[in-house]
Parts: sequence; structure tokens; C-alpha cells
Amino acid sequence: MSFTKDQTTDRIFLTEMSIKMGVSQRRIRLNEYRWVILQGDRSTINYDGKWWYFNILDLTPMKWRNVKKKLSFMEVSQDGDDEGVLRLDRMPTDEECEIIRKIGGFRKSVKGWKGEKKIT
Repeated sequence: MSFTKDQTTDRIFLTEMSIKMGVSQRRIRLNEYRWVILQGDRSTINYDGKWWYFNILDLTPMKWRNVKKKLSFMEVSQDGDDEGVLRLDRMPTDEECEIIRKIGGFRKSVKGWKGEKKIT
């Protein structure tokens, strides 16, 4: 997979996010629009140079309301009945990363980026 200059910059930021969240860097990929994303089982994360976008799909309306409450530290950018986009203008804290990881369906990696074992 080859990246343009802008895509390489996005990949660097998403690599930092994946390390902070403790998820595999193999989850970083290009989507159908050629945007670099961090792919979870129920969501994607992308970065535009200013905002972190957390796209959540395929929820029931009740689950979407609960997700918005749990992620109240983020700003709702798009609010559908059962899906939406939240955004954050800074790198999330460790506690916030844990919430994002669980809600977005990002599995914790077994090995850290330096090869040491992590306790899950």
C-alpha cells in the first residue's frame, strides 16, 4: 500500500493514536475514499489535521443515545437516529482512549509497539 504525502502524515497521527489506545497498527488502512482510517469493529477514526473524527455505525437509537452520553467529552458533529460522528480537537487522554476503544470495537493488541507483552 502506497501513501501520498498527506496520507503519510495522517498515518503518523493514527499510528500515535493506535499506540495510545493499545490497538494493532494493522488496523490502519485506506477506506474506499482513500482516507487513512483506524478501523474498529463498529467504528472508524480519522484525523484531518485539526479534529479527530470518531464514526460510529449500526446502532439502535437507544445505543446511540448511550454512546453520546459516554463520549460526552467529544462534540457531536453529525447526529443521526442510529449513527453519527463525534469529534475531538485534541489527543484523547488514557481514560478517554479506553472508552473509545471499548465503544468502537477496537481489540487490545497482545504485544506493544516495542514487542513487550501487555496484560489484557
